[in-house]
Amino acid sequence: MRNKKIIALVLILTTILSIFSLPASAAEKIEDQITVYYYNENNWKSPYIYYYCDNLAPVTWPGKQMNDFGDGWYSYTINNLKTAKVIFSDNGANQNPAQNQEGYSVSGEKWYLNGSWYDSEPNGITVHFNNYNDWDNVNIYYYNGNKTGTSWTGNPMIPDGDGWYTYKIYGFDEAKVLFNNGKGIQIPGQNQEGFAVSGEMWYRNGEWTSERPDDVTVYFYKPDNWSAPNIYYYKDINDTGKAWPGNAMSFVRDNWYSYTITKYSSAKVLFNSGSNQIPPQN
Repeated sequence: MRNKKIIALVLILTTILSIFSLPASAAEKIEDQITVYYYNENNWKSPYIYYYCDNLAPVTWPGKQMNDFGDGWYSYTINNLKTAKVIFSDNGANQNPAQNQEGYSVSGEKWYLNGSWYDSEPNGITVHFNNYNDWDNVNIYYYNGNKTGTSWTGNPMIPDGDGWYTYKIYGFDEAKVLFNNGKGIQIPGQNQEGFAVSGEMWYRNGEWTSERPDDVTVYFYKPDNWSAPNIYYYKDINDTGKAWPGNAMSFVRDNWYSYTITKYSSAKVLFNSGSNQIPPQN
């Protein structure tokens, strides 16, 4: 019994020593990694990263497509290099740094935002806007005193896909914001002061909240003789969702369909499909 214990102890010690005696080259490969984050300030369709080191060019121009990290950020991890120089582009166009300029030197983890580099994600103000009036474009203009973020009409906000748009403002602890569609319509109106914002805030039809306001999720059981149903919703005769027949509902299971209304926290609804309607016409 004693011999078995000794053998077991020897095996454990051997395993531990083998872990700590990995070749130096293997340990170096684990450490040789650079992660670069790029803020898509110009709303490029497809941010790419090109990287090189000394006389080594591991990728051909325009490099590698970056991964969507959310909130306007894109990321890419470069393996097997401790340092590199990088150039960002819109799939080869509109590059940064400009053509014939040297790439930015990077190592470890680096975040690039509006001409500045950071070792971690910089702080900012997160603003959410509900596209209540179905604008074709949603822009945000922001300022603080005499310091402005961009020239008018501001920057495009990022669509969340459900009627909400988001933009993160960097370089300010507090700011004032105006929303506009780029075609002369703005909130607040012309010559009015912008809304004061800080932290994370949500705006929907004249109301600000510190948390996302309530939505309405509606489920509908489709009669067998109906094709895929639509939902038409409204608050009153002058305040409605999408024009008739409304929005297509999403299939859930069996004959159940659903739709989430983000424009209101309460609404009136009608279901329809072809010549069918619930409640009936009028």
